[in-house]
Amino acid sequence: SDTTDLSNNISFAGSAKINSDWSAGYHINVFFDSASALFVDQTNDDASNGISVERANFWLKSESLGKVTIGQQSATGDNVAILADFSGTLFPANNVIFDGAFMFLRPKGGTGLASGRFANLAFCNSVSFGIGSDCNGFRTNAIRYDSPTLAGFSVSASWGEDDKYEGAIKYGNKWQDYQVSAAVGYGITHGEGTAGQGVASRSEFLQIGAMVKHLPSNLWIYGSWDTEDTDSANFSDGTQLYLKAGWSPKLNSLGTTHFWFEYGKIEDRHGNYASGANTCAAF
Repeated sequence: SDTTDLSNNISFAGSAKINSDWSAGYHINVFFDSASALFVDQTNDDASNGISVERANFWLKSESLGKVTIGQQSATGDNVAILADFSGTLFPANNVIFDGAFMFLRPKGGTGLASGRFANLAFCNSVSFGIGSDCNGFRTNAIRYDSPTLAGFSVSASWGEDDKYEGAIKYGNKWQDYQVSAAVGYGITHGEGTAGQGVASRSEFLQIGAMVKHLPSNLWIYGSWDTEDTDSANFSDGTQLYLKAGWSPKLNSLGTTHFWFEYGKIEDRHGNYASGANTCAAF
């Protein structure tokens, strides 16, 4: 696909066993992004990130102690709440604004295009970008630890430039006729590099996601909620709520068919406007 987070890409990966418990490896991931659905607007249908190295890291893993990864990678907060969704509808239906975020708004009662974009009304301060949710969802140079899974639980933590501290707890298990998944993540972004990212001094992001599926009926429901708290006067403290429910039967030999509906609401997540200003009045 040809969107910013799911671009056409090529990966180089390798691993080797050290002994029965330890292994090591590397991962290099290069994106080829043209006419990105995230960046195109009414005046530019060729917006592109070009070629970019999204991941370049090495790792050391113990089956009993966990995995440490060093280099450019997804930090702990990337996609934590989103990946609790195992419905099979994650790519076409999720809480992140990948399509149309850079489309210009039209002034209320006027003609032509405003300078503001849709992304300005769904602004994530932590990543300094208008994607609505998954506000820690990007790759960075970091050190990350992922624990082994114990009784369905696992924990992760990371530290990356400049500076980002993140932690997460994930759970997945089967209870009789029900498959369940849940995750919570918390991150703090601050430091001298954050001013260039749009973060004045400090931003905190909390995200929660969970899903339950009734296996005999193939009925399921997923939900996520997140909130961001920033010290900047130019960015609002916003929240996001997303709900999705559906039915995923296997109606024929071609595979599973998904039926679903979704609801989302973003509040006070506006960027580049003074906090408390009537942002919508101009549009």
